[in-house]
Amino acid sequence: MTPFPFCNAQTCPTPCQCTNTYVFCTENQLTDVPTGIPSDTVRLFLENNDIQTLGPTSFLNLGLLEWLTLTNNPIDTILPNTFLKLENLTNLYLTENNLTAVTGNMFRGMVKLTQLHLYRNQIGSLQQGSFAGITEVEELYLYENAITSLGDFLFDDLRSLTKLYLQDNLISTITSNAFVLGDIPNLEMTNNPWECDCSMQAASLWLRLNTASTIKNQIVCAAPENLRGRILDDVVLERLLCTLPSVQFYGDDILPGSGGMLSLQCTAEGFPVPEITVTTARGENVTVESSSEDVTLRSDGAVVVFNVSKEDAGSYVCMASNAAGFAFATWTVAPNVT
Repeated sequence: MTPFPFCNAQTCPTPCQCTNTYVFCTENQLTDVPTGIPSDTVRLFLENNDIQTLGPTSFLNLGLLEWLTLTNNPIDTILPNTFLKLENLTNLYLTENNLTAVTGNMFRGMVKLTQLHLYRNQIGSLQQGSFAGITEVEELYLYENAITSLGDFLFDDLRSLTKLYLQDNLISTITSNAFVLGDIPNLEMTNNPWECDCSMQAASLWLRLNTASTIKNQIVCAAPENLRGRILDDVVLERLLCTLPSVQFYGDDILPGSGGMLSLQCTAEGFPVPEITVTTARGENVTVESSSEDVTLRSDGAVVVFNVSKEDAGSYVCMASNAAGFAFATWTVAPNVT
């Protein structure tokens, strides 16, 4: 086989160093991927820089690249088609960055990828289709992120997966359809705050039917209090319970003057902890995530309507929901007649 040509000083971009077909651009405070990287580059090292965004032009003409390291950058945005032309890439390191989500088709194009390293980011969201198009991945590293749940069929595209590391996340529940995970020879899911409630009944049944599963002793209950520290597989099914939410809703009963601030409080109890949605007098649905400059809902249930007008008088509804069901309460705010 003909060896790759050498990168020489004339073709090596400043401030990188090139040795054979390896390009080292580490610890240079780079804010973008340098232009002019030789097209014959096989390994590219970009760790310990200040790169924040990757896009379709980041790796143009680097179709021979097999190894890409981007560890310890503040990367928080990966635009569509960033990796589309990296058809020979086998190893991708995106560790210790600021990624918060893995979106559908983010890694499209890397048809030979076998190792994907995403650990020590801030990933909280994994969508169905997040790993579409990278069917040859054998090792996926997602530990030390902020992942809260594993949805149905999440890893279905990863048909070659042999190692999956999910320890030290915030995973509290897992659906029965996610248990194709049980076929993965090396699976690590320890140190997650598992909520052993009714939503884990399917997982419990699966563990009982698959006695040889490698994760039987890894799912340790963090809640409820009476099951804390117990291995899920040791908990009888009848103790995996949910309690229906109960709601209290109260606050200002007369609308403040125009331009003022309306304060309400929605308190919800139940297990697992209910999610709250408040419907305002204007018909707007507000959650903690969807709070705006006009209306905010805090995680403690406090509701604040800013810069009120007469349209903000009327009925407000607080609905709390969890795996057991939902409950709601209403509060009426009378108009200001002064």
